[in-house]
Formats: sequence, C-alpha cells, structure tokens
Amino acid sequence: MELKTNETNYSYDAGVEKSYPNPNDTLFGDLDVDTPYKITSTYTNTKPQKNNTTNIIVSVVIVIICIGVIGLIYAQRHKFDGTYKLDRVEVDGVEYSTGQIEAALFVQLGTHTTYDSEIKINGKKALVSFNITGMMEEEFDTPIYISGNTIEFKHTSPRLYGDYDPDTKEIYVEVNGNALIYEKVD
Repeated sequence: MELKTNETNYSYDAGVEKSYPNPNDTLFGDLDVDTPYKITSTYTNTKPQKNNTTNIIVSVVIVIICIGVIGLIYAQRHKFDGTYKLDRVEVDGVEYSTGQIEAALFVQLGTHTTYDSEIKINGKKALVSFNITGMMEEEFDTPIYISGNTIEFKHTSPRLYGDYDPDTKEIYVEVNGNALIYEKVD
C-alpha cells in the first residue's frame, strides 16, 4: 500500500496549469505573516439609546411599593399579636375589676383567691389560660380567625368571640352574655 502525498501546489503561478490560490490569501488578503491582523467591527447601532437612569428609578419605585404592600399585609395580620391580661369583667352592664372579683371571692370563700386570665396571640394561634386559685385552672391552644377587628376562637366550647379596640388595645371577649375585657401588656 502506498501513501499518497498532497501534491497541491499553492504557489501562484499563472503559467502552471494545476496551481490553486492559497486559502490564506483568500481569507486574509495579502497580509504578510509578520503583520498583525486587526479585526474592526463595522456594526453601528441604529436604535436610539434608552436612558438607563429612568429604568433604574422605575425599578426602585416598584420594589419600594412591593415592600410597602407586604409590610401593610403583615401589619394587618399581626396587629393582634401580643399578650393580653384580664383587666375587668362586665356582668349585666356593670364592670368589675379583677381586684374587686378577688375581694368578693375572699368574702365568699374565706381564703385569698386569685382571678387571673391571659390570652397570648401569635399570628393565627392563641394560648388562652384561666386561673381561679383552688377552683379552676385551664390552659389551651386554639386557632383563631381574624376578620377586621373581630376574633373568633375556633376550638372552644362555647365558641368565643372577641372584638379588638385599636384605640385602647383591648379585646372584649363575650362569654355567656358577659364580657371579659383583656388589656394588652406586651
């Protein structure tokens, strides 16, 4: 088997019949090997340039508006969050402080009795506790439903409903026709 050699002659000689043009000459013209070849672009942008400052300002304003809306939604959802202590009880239109109730229990029972209740709200959950020394001690978690300034404690029997007063930061919980008034302490 015999190896063929490339017999193509790239030298340019008009008198020789089998001569071909050098591909380098076709691509790069008549540059010498030592001459650096510089490529220059002839592209010109025909579209008018937009003002990038305007785009940046619009983007920043959109981000600020989004953050504001998210903050408002968060604040509305969590405006009830905190700890509320029982401040007073309303029975048949007459309000009694927890101190007055404890004094009445002392007279009735003959022993010092604390009358304490607390609601801790965190998002859509509430921890409700009732404590009357020697008589009742109860604590339970319950999901809550918030609509405007109304709170519904879901898993309670009887079902508890409350109204939030944003001016005084108090929750009025209705229980069997009476009202427990909780004051925000934290």
